[in-house]
Amino acid sequence: MLKKKGKDMYKSSASYMSKKGDAIMSRQDDLKTKTVNAKWFEKVATYGKNFKLAGLAASIASIGVNGYYNLPDDRVKRDYNEGKAVRASTKVVVGTIIDSAENFGVIDGGVSGAMVGGVPGAIGLGALGAANQTAQFFFPKGYKKAKNVAFKSIDYIADKATKIGRVSQSR
Repeated sequence: MLKKKGKDMYKSSASYMSKKGDAIMSRQDDLKTKTVNAKWFEKVATYGKNFKLAGLAASIASIGVNGYYNLPDDRVKRDYNEGKAVRASTKVVVGTIIDSAENFGVIDGGVSGAMVGGVPGAIGLGALGAANQTAQFFFPKGYKKAKNVAFKSIDYIADKATKIGRVSQSR
């Protein structure tokens, strides 16, 4: 009886080992497939450097679009028509900065932060973008008011500089 139990145990363990061996062999085939996929991911990672450049190009293009949309502003047009090119150009640059800050959101922060500082950068700038959008929810005209104050400040400083220039020329 002991012999029979021993044989049964041997058969069951051999059967178990055979099944495990088959499972290991099929996993090796899976491993080969995964290795091929890993090489594909390696290529994607290599091209990831180019994606960073694409993100930078998209950011620059966004800033360019914001600058373009500041040109038709009546306050800027008026200054250009009056021959005050420096004042008008300053308004375009300041208006572009303010508009770019207004458009900065969670996704912009996350992507920019990931490009600059990895995961911590993505979390930090993503939170900053979320705070910016939350502030805009509570103060929807905040950036418009900031732009008006900035343009008035530019006009004030330019007028004072013009007066100083006239006074010093008359002496």
